[in-house]
Amino acid sequence: MRPIEKIKSAEMIRGALLAELSAGTWKEKMPGTRVLAKSLGVSAPTVHEAMEQLVREGHLLSGGPRRAFRVNPHASTGRKSKNTILRRELLILSHEDISMLIDSSRQLIETLMRSMLSKGWSVRHQVVDYVHAKYPLKRWDQQIRVEAGTKVIALYGNQTLATWALRKNVAILFLGGNPGSCPVSSIAVLSSRMAEEAIKRLTDLGHKRIVLPLCDRSVSFAHKMRDVTKQCIESNGGQYLPHYHNPGSSYAGPGIIRGILSKVFDMKPPTALILLDWKELVAAHCFLAEKNIRVPEDISLVMLSDVTGAEWFHPALCRFRFPLKKINTLMVNWLHGRSRTELRHLLSGTWVQGGTMGPAPADETTTPRSR
Repeated sequence: MRPIEKIKSAEMIRGALLAELSAGTWKEKMPGTRVLAKSLGVSAPTVHEAMEQLVREGHLLSGGPRRAFRVNPHASTGRKSKNTILRRELLILSHEDISMLIDSSRQLIETLMRSMLSKGWSVRHQVVDYVHAKYPLKRWDQQIRVEAGTKVIALYGNQTLATWALRKNVAILFLGGNPGSCPVSSIAVLSSRMAEEAIKRLTDLGHKRIVLPLCDRSVSFAHKMRDVTKQCIESNGGQYLPHYHNPGSSYAGPGIIRGILSKVFDMKPPTALILLDWKELVAAHCFLAEKNIRVPEDISLVMLSDVTGAEWFHPALCRFRFPLKKINTLMVNWLHGRSRTELRHLLSGTWVQGGTMGPAPADETTTPRSR
């Protein structure tokens, strides 16, 4: 299998700046690199590299050190006129930089960007913190630059962002997340289905003290995951304790995962951990190593996602693989569609058997104390 070729951030920024130049956003002088970097959610050196590329292509004129870049009045940037056909534009929204996304999401976005750029689309990316917003914010109207004909794909969108998009008449697709009751198109790999399968596999091996932390997750997502965990635990004769089986936090971070694990181990050491992504797995594995807890002899580990370097994990990691090719095809089909007809694709991950899951230890019959 050929590795996925990564797109340099400067290449994406170049496309975004060229789109603005084509639209006539800047007439003579370009904004400073720091101003553009803050607006685009990238570093100033990355913006400078993109602008230097536009200079080499003849779209900009360099003013030299500490001087502003200027628009080349003789360049053919394809600026809009009354007879110009609107250029197809894709805006990708995420709550954090692409480099910080989980591996599967980053692969999907990079593949999509390359595909659409090769088809002549203008592709932009913006970082907007909509994940924690409880209602649409007025600043989004200026912050999220959406022109006529622009299509938007948002990672981990929620009902708040869906409400804003509908009010602004924006064609938007959620990649992950949940639009709630809003008629917004979405493609998602259901974590609840993967969690249900993982818990069933663990309970078949005798596990009852199964912990699935829920850090920095939406209310609706956490509620669904708790329902699934509760049903699975109780159907196997166990007592479900939310603060034990699904400990949560409004924020994520290595220190938070460590704190959660310390608390549940004080109650009763779990025999199985189910983790939602690679960062949680790293924090949890470091915690277990410090406590000399063996995998899978003392505790089983399952991750509800995948990562390129998972094969380096020893023993082999039990995890789920996402249908990335199918998701990419669905996104491309939506982008080329002429209608905004709502679509909902709820997909499942494929179980990847590894060596991090084993039978429950002999003392599994005892249950954690309630509080």
